[in-house]
Amino acid sequence: MPTIAHDHQANLDRIARDYGVSSTDSFVGDITEYVTRDREALDFNNFIAEGGRFTRIRLLTERGYPYMDCSYAYGILPDGTEVRLTDGVNDYKLGRRTYRSQIAAQIKAAGGTRAQQQQAWDTGVYAILWG
Repeated sequence: MPTIAHDHQANLDRIARDYGVSSTDSFVGDITEYVTRDREALDFNNFIAEGGRFTRIRLLTERGYPYMDCSYAYGILPDGTEVRLTDGVNDYKLGRRTYRSQIAAQIKAAGGTRAQQQQAWDTGVYAILWG
C-alpha cells in the first residue's frame, strides 16, 4: 500500500509530466488538507515580532524569469495559533539566486532572530515550483 509520501511524490511526478513543471518539495503529509485548513490572517512583521515559526513557504518561478514569487506562507505562533501570512514575504520579487538571503533580510528587518531566519529553510517548510 502506498504511503502519503509516496502518493505525494507520485502526484509531483504527474504534474511534472502533464504540465512541464518540477517541484522541490519536501513536505510530508496531506498537502491538500494542509493548504485548505482555516487559519487566522497575520501580517509578516507581526508574525515575526510575536516569535512565529514558519510551517510552509511556497515559491513559484518560470523558465527564463529571474525572480520568484511567494505563492503562500503559513506559520505557527508560540501559543499554537496557526496563521496565514497576508503580506510581507508575498510583496517582494525574490531573486532566483538570492531568495534565501532576501527572506532572511526581511526577517531580520522585522526584528526576527537568527533561529527564525534559519528555520525558514528546514526540511518540509519550503517548496519551489519551477515552471
